[in-house]
Amino acid sequence: MSSPAYPASDPPGPATPAPEAEVVREVERLASTGHRREAIVVAFETAYRDFELTFGLEVPPDWTYADVFAHAVRTDMGYAPVLLARLYALYAPARYGRPEDDVDGDPVPLLRAFYAEPPLQPRGSATATVLPYADRNRGRPVLVPSQRPPRAGAAP
Repeated sequence: MSSPAYPASDPPGPATPAPEAEVVREVERLASTGHRREAIVVAFETAYRDFELTFGLEVPPDWTYADVFAHAVRTDMGYAPVLLARLYALYAPARYGRPEDDVDGDPVPLLRAFYAEPPLQPRGSATATVLPYADRNRGRPVLVPSQRPPRAGAAP
């Protein structure tokens, strides 16, 4: 199986700055009040939801984020999957790590770059909605079986 087709170089800066997304302001607020773990979780989960909506992804509920990055990336997505994967690298320890462990990293620069990507700019507008922390991962659509990649060891 071939790896996803990611662009070869780092993303260029946006031609004109995008309006500050509400999620960026909320993440900055959470981080500045000492809720860094929650800030990272809100940043990734809101960005992931917008990623699914923007590109029309229908992800099976049993897929992990790694499955999405491995099987659902298309060339028309630009750098959004790369930036989302970088946000996920911050998210995994914040979401699944031990509560007493400190979390490192600032999601704000990645979040700004993510919403500056042309397909996501409308979602990154000042009127975009932040995914409430308590409502994450609910109501995800499902792929029909013919669209799912084969499981390891499954007959063709």
